Amino acid sequence: MAVEFRSIPALSGQVQSIPLGLNNRGWAPVTGFIAVSVAVALVYANIATYARKERVSGYLAPREGMARVAAPQPGILTHLYVKNGDVVKEGDPLFTLDTSHALAGGGTLDEAVAAGLRRQLALLDEQIAAESQRVRSEMERLDSRVAGLAQQRVSLDMQRQFQVQRAAVTEERLKSLSELRGKGYVSEAEYRAREEAWLSQRQNLAAIEQNITALAAELAQARIERERAPLDSADRLSRLSASQAELRQRLAETDAQRGRVIHASMAGRVMSLQAGVGQRLDPAKPVLALLKDGSELQAELYVPSRAIGFVKPGQQVRLMYDAFPYQHFGTFGGTVESVSQVMLMPQEANGSITLTEPSYRVLVRTDFGENKLYRVQFLPDMTFNSFVILDHVTLLHFLFKNVIKWNNNI
Repeated sequence: MAVEFRSIPALSGQVQSIPLGLNNRGWAPVTGFIAVSVAVALVYANIATYARKERVSGYLAPREGMARVAAPQPGILTHLYVKNGDVVKEGDPLFTLDTSHALAGGGTLDEAVAAGLRRQLALLDEQIAAESQRVRSEMERLDSRVAGLAQQRVSLDMQRQFQVQRAAVTEERLKSLSELRGKGYVSEAEYRAREEAWLSQRQNLAAIEQNITALAAELAQARIERERAPLDSADRLSRLSASQAELRQRLAETDAQRGRVIHASMAGRVMSLQAGVGQRLDPAKPVLALLKDGSELQAELYVPSRAIGFVKPGQQVRLMYDAFPYQHFGTFGGTVESVSQVMLMPQEANGSITLTEPSYRVLVRTDFGENKLYRVQFLPDMTFNSFVILDHVTLLHFLFKNVIKWNNNI
């Protein structure tokens, strides 16, 4: 490379030579390359786009619903009748639950309750037998009383009949004495004695009739009591039998709870079995799930309110399942089917994920057969993540926006 020198006067009076420049022919390719690179970078930055995304979560759920089976109360799982993948019919046994509680003095609470119920049942049996004997004795007593009163009534009727005759005879004699008295053949004293005898007979007749009336009332009451005795006894026996049936039901429930069999509420396939024999079960945690055989799985996404406006039916989404890391298995496709118009609060969500902010439910039709490289099994409640594209901006806009933001901060 040639260098050109020119002589100029120096301050000291000496003549010095300095280089005026380099030969531009050597720098031309470098300058051109830099210019082209900058131009290409600017064009790429203006064409290439950057996507702003929102990460959302969800889980797989059957389209026709799924029945989660939990223990009705705390207890020990003593027997398991099914395993994952088994097909059951409605009413088939699933597992046996033992809810007995041990007591400090030995035995269990259920055994103590059952013993108390059996004692009450024995007492009721004795009361029922005693009531049957009592009503028989009561009816015999009332029968005897009715018969005695009836006999007394017959006797009083006969007495009344005789007394009526006596009173009539006494009255006839009194009339005869009255005629003789008028003629002076009978003294006044004798007449008065006959009159008192007649009045006495009338009083005796009245007393007998009063006794007959009282006896008739007593006889009627005895007959009513005789008729009511079996009815009252039947009512008491009915109440005792009802109490007996209730105690037997409680005893059966107590015995059943010690080995309570939980049955399938619907026909389906057993999924997500999470307990084994000997494990203590919590009613708040399901033991297994029943999925209707042949039911398809769909993805349920929960999108925050700030991103729901960018989700539309028919939109394609990519799902990354937590059980199958996307770095190894890749992502799986899906199509948005519907977007809920109702916002769910975190406490209203019912599924395998926990919401931290208000969100909308989005249903996605999944494409499980898209990934041909790996054979994987998808199950209900599997969780996944996805991204919702919020906006597309060019890299140039993104860079200048950050530079301006940085400059404003300074």
